[in-house]
Amino acid sequence: MGRSTGSGTVRRHVAVCAFPFGSHSLPLLCLVQRIAATAPDIRFTFFNTQVSNAKLFSATNGQAAPVHNIVPHTVHDGVPEGYVLSDPLGEAISLFLSSGEENFKKSMVEAEEEVGVEISCLVTDSFLWFCQKIAEEKGAAWIPLWAGGNAVLSAYLHADTFMSMVGDKGIEGHEDELLDFLPGFSKIRMVDLPEWIISDGLENTGFVALLPKMTLALPKATAVAINSIEELEPEVTNHLKERLQKVLNVGPFSIISPRQTTKPDEYGCLSWVERREPASVVYISFGTLATPPPNELEALAEALEESGVPFIWSLNAQAKTKLPQGFLARTRGEGKNYSMGASVGSACPSLSGSVCDSWWVELSFGEHYQWSAYDLQVILCRSKV
Repeated sequence: MGRSTGSGTVRRHVAVCAFPFGSHSLPLLCLVQRIAATAPDIRFTFFNTQVSNAKLFSATNGQAAPVHNIVPHTVHDGVPEGYVLSDPLGEAISLFLSSGEENFKKSMVEAEEEVGVEISCLVTDSFLWFCQKIAEEKGAAWIPLWAGGNAVLSAYLHADTFMSMVGDKGIEGHEDELLDFLPGFSKIRMVDLPEWIISDGLENTGFVALLPKMTLALPKATAVAINSIEELEPEVTNHLKERLQKVLNVGPFSIISPRQTTKPDEYGCLSWVERREPASVVYISFGTLATPPPNELEALAEALEESGVPFIWSLNAQAKTKLPQGFLARTRGEGKNYSMGASVGSACPSLSGSVCDSWWVELSFGEHYQWSAYDLQVILCRSKV
């Protein structure tokens, strides 16, 4: 028998293991919050780095409502004391992952001693492939969460197939080959795949290194939770059911996640949009994990300016410095930009289209976005039709 959760005795103990980079840890917490609210006698220990946990569980950030049986527990970030990172993201990921298995095991032992109940299930970010091994050693269930869509996951699971198709010479000469042999990919071309799937010229460290390890581990999972809806991607979902032991579509997180408590229309976006014609405004966002390289930001900016399409663009301060000189001033009448993290109403009738880093959306609907001013202009102008 375990100790009290605050509303009763702990009957079971679940380890929740987060990937503390980008926006990965918040969807995992949101999913666990939904589960924990229906299981008050289960203790959910949320293993994460100190910095990430501080942001997630802050009483003032408005992103995560407290649940009594979810308790944060610090996992070492892998960065040696006094060490200065040369690459704040890439090197930080490499160091975190290189010692991740050992650090998570150590933290789990600490939590088990504190709670008095052994961990019988691991709910983790799918990037933490080594949690499969930890779960196996403990005789526990392993349920990784894939925060993207089904089509993206299917692409990663078939990375070896794609690489064998292009060979040692890379993608050159294969760019326009359709991937119609794969369910749900009939309109997707080889060039549409992320470069870390089809390029052997990338440094095999950090994020790039974890992908093949993840794809080998996922078929061994008790179940894989995915940020999608089965009806949205039926062909791909059915195929994944053949590759994985169990598929749980638990999304989309954009709807089920708690909204941040920002000031109403803090940047004047909604009032600006309301003055526009219905279905005339394009919304652009690239999320918080990665930003397109300068040449792609420049191409998108040129397309926006040339098309004359009204737009709302979510940009962080660093990305704004990569835009063409004078772009913000020249598009002030047709464009609106705001700081990343602010919320724009999703039901606004004036919003007609979006250009996002959501490769999930591109694959699901067979859309292909060329990062050139001409092609982006064609896509943007569709909103005028």
